[in-house]
Amino acid sequence: MGFGTSVTQAIFFIASVIVALAIVGVATVSVSSLANSFGAKAGELSDQIKSEVKITGDPCYLGGTSLVYVKNTGSSFLDANASDIFVTGTPYSVRVIHLYRNGAWVEYSTAGTWSPGELARFNLTSNLPTGYNRLMVVTDNGVYDQIEYSDC
Repeated sequence: MGFGTSVTQAIFFIASVIVALAIVGVATVSVSSLANSFGAKAGELSDQIKSEVKITGDPCYLGGTSLVYVKNTGSSFLDANASDIFVTGTPYSVRVIHLYRNGAWVEYSTAGTWSPGELARFNLTSNLPTGYNRLMVVTDNGVYDQIEYSDC
C-alpha cells in the first residue's frame, strides 16, 4: 500500500506542477501584453502633453481662398498634413499648407515638420460658411483648439 500511495502522490505532484506552469505561462503573456499597452498609452499621453496649438485671429475669405492661421505653441514637432479642420462640426479639406519660417511663407511639403513656435496657414478648398460658426483644428495626436467667429 505504501508504494501505490507514493506513485499516486508523485503523479498528483507532477500534474499540479504542470498546471501551475501553464497558469504562470498564461499570466506572463497577459502581464507582458498589459505592460506594452501601458507603455504605448504613456507615449501617446506624453505627446499630447507636449503638444498645443492656438488658432490665431479669425478665419477669413481673402482673394478666393479661405485661410486659417494656427500656431504650434507646444514643445513637440507636429505633422500639419495630419491635422483636421472642422467648421461647426463639418470637416473641411485643406488645399495647401504654408509655414512661416525665417520671415517667409514656405510650402509645407518642402518645409518638413511643423516646428514649435511656427505659424501655419491652412488654405481651405472651399469657402467658410457665413454667420456665427465654431472653428476647430485637431492635430494628429488629438490635441485641438477651437474658436467661435462671425463673418470676416
